[in-house]
Order: sequence, then C-alpha cells, then structure tokens
Amino acid sequence: MRRYRLSRAASLLTPLLVTVLLSLFSSCSTGAPTRESQLRCFPTEAQSNNPIHCVIEVRDGYQKPTVSFDPSDFTIATRASNSEAVVTTSALVRGGDSTTAVFTLFASTSTDVLIRVYLRETSAIDGTFNLLEVRSSGIAVSVLSWPAYRLGPITCTAQSTGLSLRSSSICRSTVYDVNNSLSAVHPADVLLSEANGLGSFVFISGTRELVFRYTAPALTPIIVPTFTLQARLRNADTNGRSGGVQTAQFPLLYPDEVALSATTTLQCSKEEKPMICHVIASDARGPVAFNATHFRVRVERLMETDALSSPATHVTDAAVWHWVDVTETLNLSVGRSSLSPHIGAVSWTPKSNDVIYKARLRVYASTNGQEMDAAVIGDTANPSNVSDVESSPYAFTMGTVPNAHSVNLRGCRESVIISGNTTVCFIDLKNGVSGDTNFYLITTSQRQSFVSNVTYVAHDAVCMCPSLWFTYHAPTALMSRVVDYITVSVYTDVERSANGIALVNTSLHLNVFHQSSSTAQDISARATNTVLVVVGLLFYGSVLGVGGVLIVLRSRKSSRIRLQRALKEQAMLQEMAIREGESDTNREQHLTNNLNAPALPRTVRAMEVAVAAEDDVRVRGGAGPTVSWSDKVNTLNANARGAGGGGGGSDLTAPTLGPTAVVSNMASPQDRFHSDSD
Repeated sequence: MRRYRLSRAASLLTPLLVTVLLSLFSSCSTGAPTRESQLRCFPTEAQSNNPIHCVIEVRDGYQKPTVSFDPSDFTIATRASNSEAVVTTSALVRGGDSTTAVFTLFASTSTDVLIRVYLRETSAIDGTFNLLEVRSSGIAVSVLSWPAYRLGPITCTAQSTGLSLRSSSICRSTVYDVNNSLSAVHPADVLLSEANGLGSFVFISGTRELVFRYTAPALTPIIVPTFTLQARLRNADTNGRSGGVQTAQFPLLYPDEVALSATTTLQCSKEEKPMICHVIASDARGPVAFNATHFRVRVERLMETDALSSPATHVTDAAVWHWVDVTETLNLSVGRSSLSPHIGAVSWTPKSNDVIYKARLRVYASTNGQEMDAAVIGDTANPSNVSDVESSPYAFTMGTVPNAHSVNLRGCRESVIISGNTTVCFIDLKNGVSGDTNFYLITTSQRQSFVSNVTYVAHDAVCMCPSLWFTYHAPTALMSRVVDYITVSVYTDVERSANGIALVNTSLHLNVFHQSSSTAQDISARATNTVLVVVGLLFYGSVLGVGGVLIVLRSRKSSRIRLQRALKEQAMLQEMAIREGESDTNREQHLTNNLNAPALPRTVRAMEVAVAAEDDVRVRGGAGPTVSWSDKVNTLNANARGAGGGGGGSDLTAPTLGPTAVVSNMASPQDRFHSDSD
C-alpha cells in the first residue's frame, strides 16, 4: 500500500516538475528581465527644478543585458523628505541602446528624494504578479534650492598660517536658502574680490557650499600685511539681505627664497639722522622674505696715501686714493624692517664720533639663487656667486658736519689769567655734530697767544653732551693788562672750502695781566691805595657830619616853637578864668553898661576869643577844660538874662547871633605861630 502511494505521487509530480523546468528554460532562453537589473541616477546633488537622470540597466537571469523587456515591467516609487516639495517623474522609456530604461525626476524645492525601482514579475506557477526591487534601488538624491539667500563664514586652508606670494589657497563658504536650508550658487551669482585688488580667483563649485581658489600675486604694488578676501552675493545689495557678504583675512607671507643681486634694490635717504638704508629683497619672480644671512654688508672709507716710486710708472710721491674697509669701526645693524617682511634695514653709527670722511655702503647678494660662499669678502677675493645689489655702492658722508647753531664756545676755567700761564677752554657740540678737530678753527686776537691740544671728549658732565677741550696759552712779556678774544669758526662742508666757514656765536674774552718784576712797585701801589681810602673816608665823613648838625638844629627849632605856642595858650586860659571869676555885681554892672551896641561886641568878642583859644588848645593836644561851644554860649546867655531882668532878655538875644563873623576872624592870631613843619 505504501509503495502504491509513492508511485502514484511520483506520477503526479513528474509532469509538474517538467512544466516548471520547461518554463524556466523558456524564460532563460528568451532573456526576460530579472531583479538583477541595476538602477543608476545622476547627479546625486542637483538644484531645484533641474533634472535628475536615472537609468535602469536591464539584465536577464545570467546578468547579461537583454532587450526582451517592456518599460512598463518596471515601477518607480519616490519619497521626499520635505513635505512642501513637489517631485515630478517622467515616463519610463527605453534607452538609446535598447537594453536600458530611462526616466527623469524633478523637485520644486530643496529636499532629499528617495528613489526605488521595482520589477513586476508574473509567477509561472499560479500567474500572480510579484514586485521585486532591482539592484541599487533606494538611491537618495539631494535637491538644493536656488538662488542662495546667504553665505556662511569663509574658511581657507591658509587662514591660520598665512599665504605666501605666488601661492594658492582653497576657500569654502556654506550656502543657505531663505528657509536656512542648504542651497546652491552659480558663478554668476557671486562676486569674489580682494580688498586691495591683489591676486586672482577661480570658481570651483557652488553646490551646498561655495568653493573657490585664491592665488596670491607674484608681487604687491603696495605694502600690505594681510590678504582680505570677500565673497558677495549679487542679489544681497539689491534686496538688502543680511548675510550676503562674507570676508576672510589671513597674513601675507613672503617666500623664503634666496634673494638675487640683480633684482634686489638698495634705497637710502640722506635726510634721516641717523642714516638708515633699506634693502628690498627679491628673486627672479618677485619679493622674498628678507634674511640677513643672504647678504653681506660693509662700509668703506676713501683714504689718501703716498705711493712709493714704481719703476714701471716712474711716479714718485703721487697721491693715491683708494677705499678701505672700516666696518669694524662702526656699530652696524642689519635686520628685518618693521615696514614689511621683505624689506631689510641697515643702520650704523660710529663708535667714536670724532671723524668726518667720505664713505660708501656696499650690499652684496647672490647672483644665482644659491647660498653665498663662506669666503670673506675682501679687497681682492670675492666669492664667485656674489655681486653688488642694485644701487650699491651708495656714497655718503660719515659723521655730521658742524654748523654755527650746533657749536657753542662755553668758556674757560679762568676768565682772568697772568701772562705766560695756560687754562683749559671748552666747546660744546650739540645736535649730533662730529668732533673732528680738522673742521674747527680756533683763533686769538693777541699775536703771542695761541691754543693747543684740541681733544674730543665724548661726554662732558657739565653740558651732558660731547665737547672739544683745548688749552689756551696767554701771551708773555706784557707791560700792562690786555684783553684777548678767542673766536671759533667751523667748516660747514666736507671739502673744507673757504666759502663754507661760519663763525660760532660771539667771541670769548680773557683778561690777561702782566707779571710784576720788583717789590718797589708793589709798595707804591699799596701807598696809592691807602691815600685813596683816606680821602674817601674824609669826604663821606664830612657829608655825614654836616647832615647830622642840620638835623639837630631843626629839631631844636621845632621844640622851641611848640613851647611858645603852649605858653600863649596857657595865658589865654588864665585870662578867661579871671574874667569868669568876677563877682555877680560887677558882672551885672558890666552888662548894664554894655547894653549899648559898641560895648556888646567887645564882650562877645572876648568870649569868642577865649572859646577859640580853648578849642585850638584842645585840637593841638593842649591842657584845659573840655567845654563845647554850645555850652559856653548857653552860659553867656544865661548870665546876660540874669543881669538884665525879664525885660532885658529880648535885648540880649540879638547880640548872640553875631559871633559868626567874629569867629571867622579868629584865625588871625594863629597865623603868628609856626607850624610843626617850620
């Protein structure tokens, strides 16, 4: 039974297996498309509304290209990461080589698109359709918006280290759209520039980021320390958008190459004090960094010597001028200038500023771009690859020629000197003038006097400056005192010509006394001096004595006058006291007799004279009762009324108004007295 069932199942499966095998063999033999077909899309980054081309390479079961397919056998599926993006896919058509199927894809804005391709396969067993994903399906394509809205910061490969001349640097800047998504930029959309118009630019890419190459120039017409690059979107200014302009800055460097003598230049300026020369280093292509080891600097002096007689030239004692290296006598400085790295600065100062001469500066550099030989540059042997740079040698005058404003004849240690003696005098040097004694002329007005030993002193403690010291020799054999004038003149040109002589400030005068030869002359001089002193004392003593006598006499006269005045005042006061002391009866009788007009003024006049005398004594500090004028008048009026009774009171009031005229006449007695000034 079991064997029967197996045989029956085998009989039923055999036709089915044959049918499957025949179907597979038929499909393989006809080259039907399979899932081995492969998808390719390009570009993988595109701009919005720009086409993305995709190709399906159709393969059969043996992975061989086949033409036995229908484009409708494939299905395309897309998915965008941005919901606002609209993705459009074209119809699938057969390619140009008949073994491919192609289609095109578009996106309206920035997004990432996932592309999948499926093969629709019919089952040979049950006739159902299956979707099989082909190879490389699921390609992601980035779509970037355009135009760009803003730029990100610019970064360059040379930003940290700097960029040398004639070198290049790659710079990048991320590009964004209005939604702050990655965008794209075209070469026509961006302006690339350098702040000083130096160098050149090459646009490389504008997808997702702006990529460009900047190449520095071979030389710079102006001295700048840095390169300043700028990227600007063309629509940034018109739309007023922020972020449309970005800059990057990095140092400007010079190549570390060996400078060539043919292209290197020496520049000097005589106006600068101290003098500074600049060496502009350059090779065949342009400026290079200044390196002091690539140069040789020396200073030479023009000197005159007497040549010995030569049998060949038959010249005897002929003056010969030649240049002698005097670099060792100077403080020479060679280094990179602060103006620019490709400029060197050469400066020097004499170790002793006591000489003025014609000199020249020589700067040597390589002739072939190789390091200079180690041989020392001398008068006869120069390295084979060394020569003077352009404008070398440079002639100049070593030292500063004096002028009248910078030289001052200070004076001497003694302004009075005995004939035949010596003293030291000083000349101050200012403003850096040199103390070369050959440029100073010191003369004296006396024929027998002279100066010697003119010496340069680098630092004088008195003037805190350099100075010249010289010794003055006074004339000898003088019969009387003389005044000697010292004058100083200077040469104001190197040639020391007569036209270049200038006089220094004013002359300095010295009093020179002669020496005494005997003691008799000293004794005579002393006697003469004694007589002069005695005569002077007598004259001035008599003047002082006469003045003292006059002062005493005048003082005694003033005292006598004051005494007389006091006695007269005292007598007047006594007379007033006597008159006031009369009895009442006599006063009434006296008043009755004097009621008439002639008598009353006399009584009133007497009272007024007394009162005036008393007031004069009080004003001048005299003794006596202190009674006011009104009290005295009231007293007189009361006495008059008492003597005359009640009816006579009206008769006595009228005369009391008369003293106004009488008082004005009281000054006449005082005129007889002298004032204190008498």
